[in-house]
Amino acid sequence: MKLPYCIVRFENEEVNPRMASKIRGFFANKYKGEEILHNHQNEKFIYRYPLVQYKVVKGVPMIVGIKEGAKKVQNLGIITDELILEGNKHEVFQKTVETQEQEISTLKKYKHYRFESPWIALNQKNIEKYRRSTPWEKEEILKKILIGNILSLAKGLNYKIEEEIHCWLNVQPCEVNIKNIKMQGFKGSFRTNVALPDFLGIGRSVAKGFGTIKEVS
Repeated sequence: MKLPYCIVRFENEEVNPRMASKIRGFFANKYKGEEILHNHQNEKFIYRYPLVQYKVVKGVPMIVGIKEGAKKVQNLGIITDELILEGNKHEVFQKTVETQEQEISTLKKYKHYRFESPWIALNQKNIEKYRRSTPWEKEEILKKILIGNILSLAKGLNYKIEEEIHCWLNVQPCEVNIKNIKMQGFKGSFRTNVALPDFLGIGRSVAKGFGTIKEVS
C-alpha cells in the first residue's frame, strides 16, 4: 500500500537531537486547534499512531507527515519562517519540502533499516524481565517487541499485515533522557520482511523523534 508522505527539512539550522520534543512543542502551541499536529484534544492525549512526527536527524530539524498528516506538513513547510526553541528564535531561510508516496507492505525478501535515533523498546512492565534475562532471551524479547511495533505502525496507517513478520536485530543499549528521566534505549539496525516508510518512528515516544528509521541502501 502506498501512502501520501511529506518531509520538511530546516537545513540552515543544526540543533541537538533532544530538540525534537521542543520542535513538537513549538508547533503544538502555535496550532493548538490542529489535533493531528500534537495528538491532544482538550488537554487529553489521543492514543493513536502519530501521523505527524518531529525529528532531529544528524542535527537537521525535520517534520514528517503521512496520510492526512502529509498535507498538514506540506503547509507547515511552506508557511514556517522561524522556529522558537527554548526561547531562542531560529530563522528559517533554507528548507526543503519533499512530497512523495511511501510504501508499507510485506515482502519476500528482507529490507535493512537503521535507527537514526534511539529506539525506546521497553516499558515498566517488561524492563525488569529483560534485565534478568540471558543474552539470547534478551534478543528474543526485543525481536517480539520489534514485531509488535511494526504491527502497531501498520495498524495506525490502516494496513493489516496478514503474513508472518520475520526480523533480525543488531542493536546495542544506550541511555536516553526523556523529561529528565533516564531510560533504556537501543541504537543499531534491523532487517525485516516489511517495507516501511523512511523517517517514521517505531516504539515509544515516536512523536518526539525516538525510534526513527531509515532504509540502508
